Amino acid sequence: MDGYSATKKLRKAKLDTLPVVVRSVLTSPDEVEKMFEVGMNGYLAKPFYYIIKKDFILFLLYL
Repeated sequence: MDGYSATKKLRKAKLDTLPVVVRSVLTSPDEVEKMFEVGMNGYLAKPFYYIIKKDFILFLLYL
């Protein structure tokens, strides 16, 4: 199962408050738009650095 399918299943199961953040090499504007359309809350582009990951996770905790 890919991330798109998993996110659709989570949202269909009424888990709307569960943050879904994907880690992907696909970062074109079309792909990012598709991620948000299926219900993902954010994405981290691969590769990423620890400091960016840490700040993003802290940001999610305050949503």
